[in-house]
Amino acid sequence: MAWLDFSQQLLGRNTLYGVTNGAADLPSSADFLNVGDYVQNLGASGPAFWRVTSTSPLVFEPVAGPNTPTTVAGASTISPAAGLVLVTAASTQTLPAPANWPVGQPVTIKGVNAAVTITPASGTIDGAATKVLGVYGVATVTTDGTNYLILSN
Repeated sequence: MAWLDFSQQLLGRNTLYGVTNGAADLPSSADFLNVGDYVQNLGASGPAFWRVTSTSPLVFEPVAGPNTPTTVAGASTISPAAGLVLVTAASTQTLPAPANWPVGQPVTIKGVNAAVTITPASGTIDGAATKVLGVYGVATVTTDGTNYLILSN
């Protein structure tokens, strides 16, 4: 396996690892990988990033990458793979039910020229039904599997 000799700690417990030959170098099992970790393909072909979605068995999904923003201009449901969501119009952003979000997987939501309301499909967000971000407001959230928690804002 051609793992590179680097790893980078991302927000929370997630880590970015590198491979040199794309999917051919993705491991079939690895005790050191956690759900939410990213693997970056530094080779010439295939997806640029994969995210670990299961460790038993080890499963990867191609994603945009941990720091690649997703831009939305209206109401939407946020994906755990998003990483960073830039909201360009006043709107409500819905988080899926906490049971459908990897525990500990963070997402950052930023209002760009717009106020944003974050609403979980079920459960709460720091004990409230919604979280309102003012213009240029930002919040990084994760889940404990039952409710959403604000890590920073």
